[in-house]
Amino acid sequence: MIRVRQSRNSSKLLLKKTYCISPQNIYEMLHNLITFDKLVGREVFPGYFEYQIIFKCNEEAVHARRDLLRTISKFGKNAIVVWDTSSEETDFTKDFVRYESSINAEKKYSTIFNQEALSTLNQ
Repeated sequence: MIRVRQSRNSSKLLLKKTYCISPQNIYEMLHNLITFDKLVGREVFPGYFEYQIIFKCNEEAVHARRDLLRTISKFGKNAIVVWDTSSEETDFTKDFVRYESSINAEKKYSTIFNQEALSTLNQ
C-alpha cells in the first residue's frame, strides 16, 4: 500500500514589522512587486500590522519570496518575510473584514485583500 502525505511545501508568506505604512500602501506596493492570490492583514496591536500573503502554488511563493527579499527595505528597515507554516488559513482569517472599495483596518479583525478588490478600487 502506498501512503500519500500532505505536502509540507508552503504557499504562504508572512510580511512583518512594516511600521508606519498603511495597509493600502502595503497592498499597492506588493501588487506592483509580486503576483499573489490573496493578502490578509491583521492588526496585532494599534498601528502594527502583519500580512499573510497567499499564493496559488508553492512555486509562485518561492519566486515572490526571492523578489521580496531583494526589495525588503521598501517596507521598512526592520521588515522581514518568513514562510507561514500555519496549517490552516482560517486560523489567521477568523473574523475577517472583506476589502471592497476601501480598507477597513479595525482592531481584532483581519482584512482580506485580493485582485478583485484592486480592480474595484481602480474603477
